[in-house]
Amino acid sequence: MRSILLTIVQFLMLGIILYKNPWFVDHPLLLTLQILGLIIGIWALSEMSKSKFNIAPSIRHGAILISTGPYRLIRHPMYLSLVMFLMPVLIWQSNLVNFILFTILLANMILKLFYEEKLLSEKFERYTVYKEKTWRLIPFVF
Repeated sequence: MRSILLTIVQFLMLGIILYKNPWFVDHPLLLTLQILGLIIGIWALSEMSKSKFNIAPSIRHGAILISTGPYRLIRHPMYLSLVMFLMPVLIWQSNLVNFILFTILLANMILKLFYEEKLLSEKFERYTVYKEKTWRLIPFVF
């Protein structure tokens, strides 16, 4: 149930943010950040397709631990890609509502990734070693 709730909140906040704002910004530097976020997201999805991908944190039967592509450096590159894509939108369209929506989304993603890491640690013995070699979300920061 926790997996479903975290996923619903994530997609609800993402949907509201994308519905009420332009998807791409009209600033070269911020647009570059968005495009890099999209590239990382597509790359992460491509790598994750080697496993039994699940949008909820729960782990499907037969899933394998992916540690290639962006997962070599970052344990949650899809979340990073969302932050990289949305942050420029929120900078460009800064207002209190966007700030609140993004804060809820970010807090939810952090809760979701901690929960997901707990499940992965229980499922995969080598996840502990993998965690020691990678950044959680943002290289050199977190």
